[in-house]
Amino acid sequence: MLLSRVFDINQFLKFDSSRISNSYSNCIIGFWFAFMAYSGFMKSLVDYSSYHTIYVYPCFVKELLFSIFAYIISVLFTVMIIAAF
Repeated sequence: MLLSRVFDINQFLKFDSSRISNSYSNCIIGFWFAFMAYSGFMKSLVDYSSYHTIYVYPCFVKELLFSIFAYIISVLFTVMIIAAF
């Protein structure tokens, strides 16, 4: 989407769209590395030994997993039946 808006400007400014996309992706990767470094720095400042881990999950996990499994199996059987014909 960004390159489609930049492409019209590209005709007048003689930019190469690959340079723009490369610089855009390098900026995103740089921000990601900076965020990871900052979050690692913040984790070193907080003492997590006083916290307790609590796992929260819904009470209908078995029914949810069964529904997902049944959906996947039904889709597979439908694809196999269509492929058989």
